[in-house]
Amino acid sequence: MRRGFTTILVTHDLREAVYLADTVHVMSSRPGRIIATHDVPIERPRRPRTAYEARFMDIVARIREEIRGERNEQPPAGAHA
Repeated sequence: MRRGFTTILVTHDLREAVYLADTVHVMSSRPGRIIATHDVPIERPRRPRTAYEARFMDIVARIREEIRGERNEQPPAGAHA
């Protein structure tokens, strides 16, 4: 944080994404595109107990629902659009 650099982390772990990031971009499956962006308004430094706070769990739940909704809109594997 002292160096003030930017990094990009690609993960499938929603809790990890929310814990480490200031901004989480949610991507669709192929073709990959950003379907949602979430700012993470949780102050730093974050402590392990942060992952048990309601505001943290709310962000994770909202992202999980977006992913679930995106999966439900996708045609079955092998189907042509």
